[in-house]
Amino acid sequence: MGMFDYVDAPPVKCKCGGIVSGWQTKDLSCEMKTVPIDNLLHFYSYCYDCGTWVQFDRKLPKATIEDFELHIEDE
Repeated sequence: MGMFDYVDAPPVKCKCGGIVSGWQTKDLSCEMKTVPIDNLLHFYSYCYDCGTWVQFDRKLPKATIEDFELHIEDE
């Protein structure tokens, strides 16, 4: 098992103008596989030009019970 998964997300421009890519996340299985951003809450990388940590955090609306699917397993 790895320590993170790679994230399939486009590069972005840092505040210094450098390009930030190589996104990672610990939200899923951490098997060092490439994952889409669909089910992630956070992903991050590092700007090698200025040393800034760059992180995306998903903006989630307040959850209600309707946002969840109920599963009941028989014993």
